[in-house]
Amino acid sequence: MMKKIILLLGLLLSFAAHSQQWVIWNNELWFKSSPTDSVNYGPSYLQAMIEVIKGKFDNVEANKMPLNNIPEGTIGIPFYRRVSGSNATTTGQALTDVTGLSASLLANSTYEFEANMTVSTSAVTTGTQYAVNYSAAGSTIEATLWGSSTTTAMNGERVFNNNTASTTYLTTSGQSGVIRITGAIIVGANAGAFSIRHLKVTSGTSTVFINSFLKLTKIQ
Repeated sequence: MMKKIILLLGLLLSFAAHSQQWVIWNNELWFKSSPTDSVNYGPSYLQAMIEVIKGKFDNVEANKMPLNNIPEGTIGIPFYRRVSGSNATTTGQALTDVTGLSASLLANSTYEFEANMTVSTSAVTTGTQYAVNYSAAGSTIEATLWGSSTTTAMNGERVFNNNTASTTYLTTSGQSGVIRITGAIIVGANAGAFSIRHLKVTSGTSTVFINSFLKLTKIQ
């Protein structure tokens, strides 16, 4: 802010009508009426002028819309969902939404998305699976999934089918790790809900830890 004020003040003071000029010199305000004549108005006049200009900037800043008031779905402005309150878990063998990682999307739009999850499995070796889902017809998804397959190995794959389970991750008993899904979804004529999903293969518990998050940005 102060840099903006000093820049604007410098522009204002350097404006000359013939040889008449306002000049800042040694933290004091001078008025130069000719090449050889000048009047020193001192530091108090300089400070007063800075305060006036600062007030103008403050009014501009106050009228700006806060970032958290920008509507979701504004092109180029990301919005977020996260797992909050407690970890999201499932013991089922059918895909279910990760609690907290879902959002409503607008029709006839394209979104970039990024899901970052810290995850774990209970003390079995059958593993966990993940997916993306859109609740309405007419969407196209193109994404990649990358995550912990064992405690020492990572795996990656293409995700392009709606509500279709990935290959198996977390195949070491009691393992924790990471799952990251990034890509884009093209929404057709039907608005709906986009979500990240998980299941537990065979038996046990799949966990997505608190503060795992989903980031979405409308790009078209």
